[in-house]
Amino acid sequence: MNPAQDSLAGLIAYLREYIPEFLSHAGLHGRLDFPSPAPDYPLPAEARRHLFLLVKEALNNVVKHAGAKEVRVRIQIESGRLLLSIEDDGRGFASAGQGQNFENGNGLPGMRRRAEMLGGKLDLRTEPGRGVKITVTMPLPARP
Repeated sequence: MNPAQDSLAGLIAYLREYIPEFLSHAGLHGRLDFPSPAPDYPLPAEARRHLFLLVKEALNNVVKHAGAKEVRVRIQIESGRLLLSIEDDGRGFASAGQGQNFENGNGLPGMRRRAEMLGGKLDLRTEPGRGVKITVTMPLPARP
């Protein structure tokens, strides 16, 4: 997390290296769907840190709880907003009771707090046998 890389492009470059390595150590296949070339929006170090830790927590949850074979991480830019989604093909869950470790532990509440600190929101979609999809939507700063 180099301060000289205070941009969305810097974060995307870092994630392109981090995610495949992390997933390969866990025996999972990863699909990255990132804009190319990466958009050069300014992104302060604190925002990059929160986004990275969101991705890291989501990936940790997939490895520990999902029973997934594949994870897809996607970054999109729409109308001045960043949309970051992490989706797995794992077991999913039907209710907070079945996903208790995920919903009531430190994972999801911490990720929601990080999204809110970025001025955004976190959406969770899941159902049994269809995996989990987490989407973070946040405003991007104007380009200089």
